[in-house]
Amino acid sequence: MRLISLLLSRFSPAAILALLCLPFSASAQLPSSVDIDLAPGATATTMDVRLKANGQSFNEVISGLTFTVRWVDTSPATIGQASTAAWCPAPNNAFSPGSLDGTLTPGNGFKYRTYTGIGTQQIGLSEDLFGCGPDGQTLPANTWVTVAVITVSNNSGCTEFQIVNDAFTAANNKNFFVSLNGTQGLAGAIEPTTVLRGSCTADCAGVIGGLPASMVVEYALVVPLESRRVPRLQALSAMRERHIARMRERLR
Repeated sequence: MRLISLLLSRFSPAAILALLCLPFSASAQLPSSVDIDLAPGATATTMDVRLKANGQSFNEVISGLTFTVRWVDTSPATIGQASTAAWCPAPNNAFSPGSLDGTLTPGNGFKYRTYTGIGTQQIGLSEDLFGCGPDGQTLPANTWVTVAVITVSNNSGCTEFQIVNDAFTAANNKNFFVSLNGTQGLAGAIEPTTVLRGSCTADCAGVIGGLPASMVVEYALVVPLESRRVPRLQALSAMRERHIARMRERLR
């Protein structure tokens, strides 16, 4: 039913008719599910959207895909459309997830941007048949594949991005969703690791926004050597926690 509601709300009668005539293979074995991941991109301002077909490779019709990216609403950062130029360049009828409603700020502390795509051609077919690229594409079994790239702009601080299902996405039909060859219910796991973009400097212990090296030097200068041996790590830890708390307070 969800695929039907997406079609009725976002596509023309001609597009719906094309979907009803999809070139499905009756004997095709589908992956048990498809996982999704948001990963750091090739540059400091990009993020990769990756898919993983579980148990079985797939090169037919990704008939439906929806996912939502979330970040804090105190960040000025914006994110653009999902570019599929490297994996399935336009024009194609196979894979082109777009974002029709832009960025939403519902007042719960986060911003959201949802991407939705309806495929009517096999990704394994070549671009001259409105598939993906010169030779078509495949989602290999149990392998992450970068299928789209999202660009981050206007990011003056350090911003954490993540693909999510939460109360807002559930209430607004924006949860992660996958349909293959018209078969729904194939959305698997969302890889939970967040992506940091912007001025995200780590301290000497690898903590983002942690204790600056200058504070470590200051501590070493003002505390006598004989009193540093046992309490030093505790003191540094306490200073680090205070500094992180101040940084977080400034970001609110």
